[in-house]
Amino acid sequence: MKQIVECIPNFSEGRRIEVVDAIEGALSSVDGIRILDRHVDPDHNRSVITIAGHPDSLIDSIVAGVGVASERIDLRIHEGEHPRIGATDVIPLVPLSNISMEACARLAWKMGMKIAHELGIPIYLYGSGARLSDRKNLARIRNLGFERLSQETLLRKDLLPDLGTPQLHPTSGATLIGARSNLIAFNVNLDSDNLGFAQKIASHIRESGGGLPGLKALGLFMHKTQTVQVSINLCDFETTGIGTAFEAVRQMAKDFGVSVRDSELVGLAPEAAFEGIDPRTLQLRDFSHQKLLEHRLASVHL
Repeated sequence: MKQIVECIPNFSEGRRIEVVDAIEGALSSVDGIRILDRHVDPDHNRSVITIAGHPDSLIDSIVAGVGVASERIDLRIHEGEHPRIGATDVIPLVPLSNISMEACARLAWKMGMKIAHELGIPIYLYGSGARLSDRKNLARIRNLGFERLSQETLLRKDLLPDLGTPQLHPTSGATLIGARSNLIAFNVNLDSDNLGFAQKIASHIRESGGGLPGLKALGLFMHKTQTVQVSINLCDFETTGIGTAFEAVRQMAKDFGVSVRDSELVGLAPEAAFEGIDPRTLQLRDFSHQKLLEHRLASVHL
């Protein structure tokens, strides 16, 4: 039976479409790789490209994509709302078919070794691929940001990368690579320009603030629309579902006298996440069945 892994690399570019196109072209240049989805966000200045394929093909694909990102993205002049430490910021690996989480963790290490050796970009391993227990949560490293991490890696042993040189790449930074289960990333956009509201909502609903289990959230300002956003990651959608998370944001925004403009999926979501839920109640923008992982996989014939 064929092994299939989903990979969702996040790149620190969402404004120069020609750069995103070049990265996608590199990712898709490897036989056996399928592009499942692409999400480009100019305010975050970030793109998320979802691909799938055999583990060996994924390594070649990702190294090619990371190479283009390293050539075309300079973090010294990069600005965006989303935290980042690398031109290729994070590379999650999700087991889909005939492969275990442990095998994906080994794949993360193998992929990281190749990137560190061939491209000179240091690697942090997170999630099920983490070699250090305090790095299972990628926020532990990423929330420091490229600028601060560049200064502190040589001063603090607890911040040394897992693979590659101790010093970050001068323009490409470092990359987080890990294995994890399905995660739902979605944004809830508010009809307000008050960043404080979005930050208070994010702080209230995220697990680390005593909120919903398995939920991470940030409050961000969207310059294009001059509105604010609650950016959410559901790390365990079976515990805290997308409907529960959306309703928590909607209700707290209502308490501030603010309404929800719309919401959007970043990448794909498992079909099970929408069981018993009408997507229209979530005010999802541009939603179709092709945003469901199983439907998209069936359409590309892997």
